[in-house]
Amino acid sequence: MQKLMYAFGALMLVLTSCTNDSASNSNAILLKRSISNSVTLEYNYNGNKLVSIYAGGSLYLSYTYVGDLITGYQHFNNNAEMVVEVIYEYDSNQRVASKKYLNYEDLSAGKVFYTYNSDGTVSFEAYSGDFASQNNATGWTGIYYLNANGEAIRIDEYNQGILDTRIEFTYDTKNSILKNITGYNKLFMIYGEGKINNILTGKLYNSDNVLESSYSHQYDYNSDNCPVFSYGGETIHFFYE
Repeated sequence: MQKLMYAFGALMLVLTSCTNDSASNSNAILLKRSISNSVTLEYNYNGNKLVSIYAGGSLYLSYTYVGDLITGYQHFNNNAEMVVEVIYEYDSNQRVASKKYLNYEDLSAGKVFYTYNSDGTVSFEAYSGDFASQNNATGWTGIYYLNANGEAIRIDEYNQGILDTRIEFTYDTKNSILKNITGYNKLFMIYGEGKINNILTGKLYNSDNVLESSYSHQYDYNSDNCPVFSYGGETIHFFYE
């Protein structure tokens, strides 16, 4: 399952857009480039739909849509070979019902099913298998606790019914660097960055509820209340269209 350190890494590979306008606004400000000490990422869009991200001139991520829903993405290595594919399925209310993970390097696969509870939380169960089927219960389950914006503020993960990790996040009140990417706000399970606001702190607790690791981020904002610089483990500079 995802851990907080994965979330840290995801934040360094930010998929980004910013403004107060809605995702359907063709005039929305979208990120063109992000630069950190280790990598420069270039972002490509079709309207407000994220099409692809290039790292160092090579295709890194490619996104697929059906209508306004993100149905998956493909991750490529430096040799332009697809190494991982993620596929999302939605229910009749356009909520993510499942996430399938296909690993082209070892031909393994996994699938996570999501259940939307009456108290606003979302439960999940993880299964493993191969490309043909993913029906072997792994024993990994958990609960997402979401705020009013649908952001994950806490994730409890269980292994064979026993609490394994607890992850907690806090957010600012500014515009998220992801805010106007069409369909991205539905992907609450990608919790390395905010969808509406920006993550300020992340904390990882072990099964004994002891803090194992944490991080914090500070931001410089532009006049649209969108981050221009992010300071944390690594400084990231954002350039908009």
